[in-house]
Amino acid sequence: MASGLIGQPLDWLLFSNFAVMVGLVASYLPFVIFPLLLSMRKVEPSLLQASMDLGAGFGHTLRHVLLPLTKAGSFAGFLFVFVMALGSSTEVQMLGGAAASMISIMINDVMRVVNFPLAFAISSVVLVFLGAVLYLGNRFLGFSRLFEDFSW
Repeated sequence: MASGLIGQPLDWLLFSNFAVMVGLVASYLPFVIFPLLLSMRKVEPSLLQASMDLGAGFGHTLRHVLLPLTKAGSFAGFLFVFVMALGSSTEVQMLGGAAASMISIMINDVMRVVNFPLAFAISSVVLVFLGAVLYLGNRFLGFSRLFEDFSW
């Protein structure tokens, strides 16, 4: 407003779902980038070059060569961020206002009214769900192999 670009405050920029999404993306983007870079580092550059030599463009090479080879890294990045976002409440409360809620805030509110069995049940469901996602991801994508044979 002081620069003269806008005449009034932007109401949609604070205490909205958009603000929460921007805050969560800004907070957790580095935790996605690291596993992706780690999995991309394991891809042989000759595979990408061979795809280009055979006439594939950048988009085709990305979609049919690089993405299938980096599925484990993208799933590991998704899992890191998913677990941290499940437990985050600060960004949601500060950027989303009093009406915003996530599972961590819900568990905290249930604990505040001393309903420990319900809080335990909600937490157990979340843990079982995370365990199932972890098991299925490792079984079908093999992201535990992402950290094998990596020399510093």
